[in-house]
Amino acid sequence: PRFPGTTRAPGGLRRGCAMPVPATVDSRLAGCLLAYRTGNHAPVTMSDGPSGELFRSRGQSHIRSRLADGPFDHYVAVRDRARAAVTAARAGDFAGSERQFADAEAFLFSLSLSGEPWHLSRSWIDQAYAYLAVRKRDWQAARDRLTSAMQADLALEDEYGYEIFHIGRVHTAHLWLRAEGEAG
Repeated sequence: PRFPGTTRAPGGLRRGCAMPVPATVDSRLAGCLLAYRTGNHAPVTMSDGPSGELFRSRGQSHIRSRLADGPFDHYVAVRDRARAAVTAARAGDFAGSERQFADAEAFLFSLSLSGEPWHLSRSWIDQAYAYLAVRKRDWQAARDRLTSAMQADLALEDEYGYEIFHIGRVHTAHLWLRAEGEAG
């Protein structure tokens, strides 16, 4: 094998951990692993919930506690537009999904948001759009959107104290790996 510690699987794919990874992905995964290790030693404070519902409810409660009414309402409007776009993409209505995303982007830019609410909105739009990009097999758009979502989540965690968003970054890394797997 070309890389030590790897073997060739049927079809010529490598097995093992020695496959080189671009520095940006590698550093993001290292951050996720660090967050996991830190959380692994902390007392368990969350219980299982259906499909991430506990994280969503805690995350949304945290966001609500941090934002004033106006910025929170704007964030929710962007979030809901992104959700509607994903619903359209799931139904195979890619044109409708694109329109919903264009509406979410236009609305976000019309608000002239910055800081916390902008990063929150950007994270939602970009992760959601990555789903559409994967469905359309537009791998570069999926990578670009997931990179942007990761940057927004990292800014929220580092600059605004959204420690709970380390789970969001793990989720984004998971989406990235799924997209890369789909891309082949």
